[in-house]
Amino acid sequence: MYSFFIFDLSSNLIVAYGYSLKSEREAYEMALEVLRDLGVQVDSLRADKYYSKSTLDDFPDSEVYLIPKSNATIKGGKRWREMILRFMKYPLEYLEEYFKRERAECLISSIKRRTGWIINKVREERIHLTVLARVVIHDLLWSKALD
Repeated sequence: MYSFFIFDLSSNLIVAYGYSLKSEREAYEMALEVLRDLGVQVDSLRADKYYSKSTLDDFPDSEVYLIPKSNATIKGGKRWREMILRFMKYPLEYLEEYFKRERAECLISSIKRRTGWIINKVREERIHLTVLARVVIHDLLWSKALD
């Protein structure tokens, strides 16, 4: 199973999540739908190289930090070119922002350590409840830590 979590980096709380039995992209799309339904405004986003030009379209009003694939070109839309040029002109500042995503990776790892790595459920609604329970457990523990 694939899961995708969107974190608020200032509070370390999960804002939206998605899951899929087919692909990480489908889990990502599910998380985006939750964001849209909630009306959450994303200021900035950091994603790995598997998310590319289409991610810029998903977040038109957000600052997006991506590491381009090795075969990436500057061809594309205006935002794509601006992002590539910013990456080339100011690599240290760009990478400093990009690597804030490591906090999200650590949070995902801590969720898996606390609640288990494997979801042994077959039925869709049970998978959904298991992922939701993990999100709630994480957010409750972090909100207690914030107090």
